[in-house]
This record gives sequence, C-alpha cells and structure tokens, in this order.
Amino acid sequence: MTYKSNNNNCQAGTNKRLNTFQAIVADYKNRVRQHSAGILRFYQNLPDLHTAIDNASYAKIENGKRHDHQRRIGGLAMDETKRRLTIIEYEISQCKSFLELFDLINQHIFPISGIGELMVYDTVLRIGAHLQLKPAHVYLHRGARTGADALELGSGQRMIPLSELPPAFHELEPYEVEDCLCIYKDDLYRIHHSV
Repeated sequence: MTYKSNNNNCQAGTNKRLNTFQAIVADYKNRVRQHSAGILRFYQNLPDLHTAIDNASYAKIENGKRHDHQRRIGGLAMDETKRRLTIIEYEISQCKSFLELFDLINQHIFPISGIGELMVYDTVLRIGAHLQLKPAHVYLHRGARTGADALELGSGQRMIPLSELPPAFHELEPYEVEDCLCIYKDDLYRIHHSV
C-alpha cells in the first residue's frame, strides 16, 4: 500500500499542523462540521425527491451554487446525470438503505463521461439526506481513500467500518469521517507514521 498525497477536490486542511487524531476531530468540529451538516439539512428540507434529484445532479448547495467538489464537472455530464436519475426516480424512492441507494445511483451515473466516484458519493449522500438514509460505513473515494491509505486501512475496499479507525474518530458520523480522511490526509499520514 502506498500513500500518495494528491491535489483533489477536498476542502483544504488547516495551515497549522495537527499532531493528534483528537486534534483533527476537534478541528473538524470547529471548522467543517457545521458547513457539511448545513448541506445535508438543505437536502432534507427540499419539498420532494424530484427537487432533491435535480439539485444533487447539479451539485447545488444551500446558497444555490455548485459545490466546490464538483466545480470542474461539465454541464453535459450533469445534464446526463439528471436525465438518468430522473428516469429511476421511483427506484430511488424505494431504497431502504444508503448502500442500496449507492449501488443504484453508482450503476446509473458512474459510466457517464466526466462523472467520478466523488460525484457519485456526494450525489448519493445528498439524495440520501432527503430520504433520511445515512451511510453506516465510511466510503472510500479518491481523497478519502488517500486518507485511509495514510492510516494503512481499506486497501482495495470501497468502504470500511467506523470501528477500524482510531478511537478518536468514533464520535463522528461515518460521512464526517469520510470528510476527515480527505481533508486531513497529510496530517493523518504524519501522525500515523510519527513523521
């Protein structure tokens, strides 16, 4: 397993070096948690599933703008995402778990040119918030996988149980830990390897 920090679409970490897992969790709670929760509340409060699909297809957040994670995705890819998700709206409405929703949406939009695994995860997380379906595990995509690699976890897996992470992270929701793996990947590597 090799750790490789790369420039991706995760929110930048702090300018200060964080020296413990507890410090990472505290920094996340202070700087990021409210914003992430606000996006999910926005989707929870949308009037119907059709509106949630429309907003998620274009990665819209509460201010009406596109989320930074999806800033580079072209309009045609997002149009196709909306078209495909609208076709399966009823199937989406019948999903009983985040995993079931993830598998369904991934099957339909991951093949779209320009749609990567982060867009799939974020789309599922947002639509899942509307349906009150939250991830039970920590999903690993591009940046989060780098953070998991830094901790020598989840090699080749698409998700890991929260219990596999250091105890400091157990007080967070799995989607928050996914944020931490992405945002703090360099700190995680340094702490884990005592560099």
